[in-house]
Amino acid sequence: MVRERFNLNKNQTVMASRILADALESGFIKMKDPETESKRYTSYIPYYG
Repeated sequence: MVRERFNLNKNQTVMASRILADALESGFIKMKDPETESKRYTSYIPYYG
């Protein structure tokens, strides 16, 4: 979904991961289930959620 929203192709997965990491660090999003160990299947919600 991040790749689609930012119009990134499959070769730009590093950029998509960086966008998520930066948004998480900045507090714009948070993990839906902080107990999840797999980053691949993690869901994110807005900071106010």
